[in-house]
Amino acid sequence: MISLEQALSSSSEVVFAPRYRSIEDPDARIQEIRSHLEILLPFLKDKTVINALPVGHGENSQMEEFIATRIGSAPEYVYAPIEPGGSIRYIGVREGDSPKWLLEATKGEVMGIEEAEAAHIDNALSLMVPALIRGVVAQGPPVGYLRDAFSGALESFLVGANADPGSSAYSVYTLVRRSFDEYMRRLTSSLKDAIRENGMKISRARIAVLWTPDEDSARGDELWVFERVRELLTSTFVDVTFVRSDRLLQLDRKDVVLVGTKADEEALSRRKFEGRLIVRALYPRPEIERLH
Repeated sequence: MISLEQALSSSSEVVFAPRYRSIEDPDARIQEIRSHLEILLPFLKDKTVINALPVGHGENSQMEEFIATRIGSAPEYVYAPIEPGGSIRYIGVREGDSPKWLLEATKGEVMGIEEAEAAHIDNALSLMVPALIRGVVAQGPPVGYLRDAFSGALESFLVGANADPGSSAYSVYTLVRRSFDEYMRRLTSSLKDAIRENGMKISRARIAVLWTPDEDSARGDELWVFERVRELLTSTFVDVTFVRSDRLLQLDRKDVVLVGTKADEEALSRRKFEGRLIVRALYPRPEIERLH
């Protein structure tokens, strides 16, 4: 059996893909990954380090800095996460070029480390969830509504939800699920303040959550995210209903409408809303427009 030293000394690339167990605390997770790197450090100088681990946003930068500090120079560092099917779609590069064999084998799209992190997670989610709630989980303020908040908090993110609790996929799932719930608490608090400031009582506010049908809804499947939204909103508000964007007559006599996507807002713009508040569920903070 070939030893670790023999394998690493005979190759110009090092593939780094540990499994870590510290899934809740980012600092503990980083520490555990570093413990794996400690074993590899003596062999990393003048090699290409290929990180095949899907990690949280910015963690690759920390790993790269950690390696550079310990071996005295920045490594040729490549982020090439392995997807559930065994393929590599996005390759992140900061120092040097991607190994030629990696590009030829994967046909992966080359970009910066941070962009590849976000693109990889976005792609993993988009393979499994409807277009309505796709989005970059790990990247800052989104272009689309609810992009960060809704994209990861899904039971249908099967790779994470059903994965080994010690796996990186489950870690991503856990973190975005938690961030989604935190976002919903923030949205609920902002909405309560706006309702009170508008002279309404919390118990009497009639709230409509607008949504645009897609392929899944056409088949009768309800998105997990709407179930979670309903659960969190109805724990505070009494009257919460979901209204399809192609059935806007149901908005009559509603006080508040929550808009989750650009498609929803486009539909709403085609009909005058007679209520008092429009909530645009922008991440990380919702925007509330007062109509009256």
